[in-house]
Amino acid sequence: MLILGIETALPTGIVFLSKKEEILASCSIPSFSSSKHLLPAIDEIFKRTGISLRKLSVISVSKGPGSFTGIRIGISLAKSLSFCLNTHLIGIPTLDLIASSLPLSGFVCSLIPAYRNSFFSAFFYKEGENIKRLTDYLFLTPEKLLVEAEKLTEKKIILVIYPESHLPQVNFKEKFSIFKEKFTLDKPLLKLTLDYIRKKKIDDPLNLTPIYVSPPIIHRQEGNKNASGK
Repeated sequence: MLILGIETALPTGIVFLSKKEEILASCSIPSFSSSKHLLPAIDEIFKRTGISLRKLSVISVSKGPGSFTGIRIGISLAKSLSFCLNTHLIGIPTLDLIASSLPLSGFVCSLIPAYRNSFFSAFFYKEGENIKRLTDYLFLTPEKLLVEAEKLTEKKIILVIYPESHLPQVNFKEKFSIFKEKFTLDKPLLKLTLDYIRKKKIDDPLNLTPIYVSPPIIHRQEGNKNASGK
């Protein structure tokens, strides 16, 4: 079973080709991935492995939240390839992907930097390889994130953010334990993909939709102009 993994929702994207549980080749994509970088990266990993695109069995793609443009590009390409090659298609929530990369157990909060000092976030409980989402996908300032955490549990929560350098400028020491180790997302994406396959959580290309928890910033700016009457 050959799997093509595509992650374009985050500041730095990645594509990989795997045979079952073994990653055969992977390629990073520059910040805020576009089709300009995505297609050559996919072409590169197939050339590197000498495998034909037509032998693919599954295409897995991160479906957000994250970069509005990156998500649209990744999902559009994944859908197109799935249609053309008649492969299975699997959409993976990006915050679940980040949480599953953590090599620890306990309450977990995944964060992705958004804009205006806010973050895409969700809370999970992780026990070994098992992970359960406890909240909706959220769009919050660090202060509101702390409020949500206090409501969820009295216990300390492991905070994991991607990329690691974008930590919120708030004192979280009492409530959060910040995971500071660097990590990559190719193996976690493959692991979740295999888990979805085992559970038969396959998406219909016609119905796979992105996860957006906040409108793109251009729409927010237009809304503010309309509200002010300008």
